Amino acid sequence: MSTTTEAQDNGVATKSGKATTTIKVKPSKKTEQPAETVLYDIEKEIVQVVLVGTSPLIVNNFSEKSVTEMEDARRLTPDQKREAKRTPRPPVDPEERYQAARVLDDEGRDCFPARWVKAAFVTATKYPDVTIPGTQLRGAVFVRGDLIPIRFTGDPAREGAPFLRRDVVRVGKFPNKVPDLRYRPEYRSWTLPIEVEYEPKLITLAALHHLIRRAGSSVGLGEWRPEKSPAGIYGRFDIEGAI
Repeated sequence: MSTTTEAQDNGVATKSGKATTTIKVKPSKKTEQPAETVLYDIEKEIVQVVLVGTSPLIVNNFSEKSVTEMEDARRLTPDQKREAKRTPRPPVDPEERYQAARVLDDEGRDCFPARWVKAAFVTATKYPDVTIPGTQLRGAVFVRGDLIPIRFTGDPAREGAPFLRRDVVRVGKFPNKVPDLRYRPEYRSWTLPIEVEYEPKLITLAALHHLIRRAGSSVGLGEWRPEKSPAGIYGRFDIEGAI
């Protein structure tokens, strides 16, 4: 015997035979809610830490000009791209490249992005002596602010400006990499004062300080840091006052 199921309450009926089964949906039972709910706020602390460079810091900002050039290149047709490859490139201006690589705030101060500092902390969690996993640290520790001014002592003749650094790098796909020149700012004696917001229930102050020191020793900041280059020695740091 075929059966017809008809759901009257939602207006849908399917007929496949003479017999009809009606499905009725009753209202759900209401779950009783307390008259008052007590929540404990998330405990947060802020600690000020000064990172003291133990090796020079190399900064490389992705300039607005580079972004514009990439956007323009994507608009080219295949024929235009082939023509562009045959067109000689204009001569490189080292000073222009160097200035474009600096990270400056609205006041013209040399800075380092706070998000890059936090990234170093998260990377440091891969070492076994750091007791908090990276997935947990991402939501437990924050470096406050956006651009952090770099304090440094440069050549007095340059009035504290960073040094123009020229490096030979290899670019392209292996095995067809070709040498090229990069012009970037180098800070030879630098400190970075940061404010770190953390949750003491997830990481203790002692563990946080150890995490920062591990990041300074094994990860580093900026270009040619230990994390990124097999021979990286740049951008290493320690905590001011650490004995």
